[in-house]
Amino acid sequence: SLRGLSASLLDPEASETLCFWVNVYHTLVQHTLLVMGPQSAKEWATAHATVSYELLGNVFSLAEMEQCILRGRLSPPRTVPKHYPRVASRQDERIAFAVYPDPRVNFVLNPGCVAHGPEVSVLRPAVLNLTLNEITSNFLDRTVTVDLQAAQITLHRVLDMYLFDVCDSSPKANVTVECIRFCVRHVSRDLWTKLTLLLNEAKPTLKFHPYKFNSVETLIHAGQSDGDGGALEG
Repeated sequence: SLRGLSASLLDPEASETLCFWVNVYHTLVQHTLLVMGPQSAKEWATAHATVSYELLGNVFSLAEMEQCILRGRLSPPRTVPKHYPRVASRQDERIAFAVYPDPRVNFVLNPGCVAHGPEVSVLRPAVLNLTLNEITSNFLDRTVTVDLQAAQITLHRVLDMYLFDVCDSSPKANVTVECIRFCVRHVSRDLWTKLTLLLNEAKPTLKFHPYKFNSVETLIHAGQSDGDGGALEG
């Protein structure tokens, strides 16, 4: 059981550990949706701060799994939208369990709200890097919009919150250019062409979509390259 799991079995630098925590996180999201049903924005925030699993001798809410374990070694949020669960302190002792930092986790985690859609992927160590790249590409292709005439790029709010996961946080850094370059590395050809054009010929500005916190009804397994699919079971 999760309650009896030993921390010694979870190497924070191992791909297996990242897969474990992401899969447990999504299982708890699905468990929450099945028990509580669809939630308003306020109910969603309350659930993520309180609904928990007990493991490794600690209690982890969804917010704590995300902020202490999966994002514990990434940058703190640059902005925090209304209704977002309280951000865990960087002195929280559970950060000791944090997995290795990978900015692609921002696009993998689905907290079950409309802003992220209903799909999640079950991660497997053998194909982890491929899966993370696929999820990141699909996420950006779905959420990035480009207005060439206005030289404006609109991104998912998660890139506003965790901008310094993909950009240099130093005062001299051009975060707009760095953020676009990150997207260029992952998007499909059509978006790549538009983003590259703006980088080379204009001074683009960034906007961010509003964050819709009300929850989806259930999570759906997005499937992997091997063709798996269907509903994600909690």
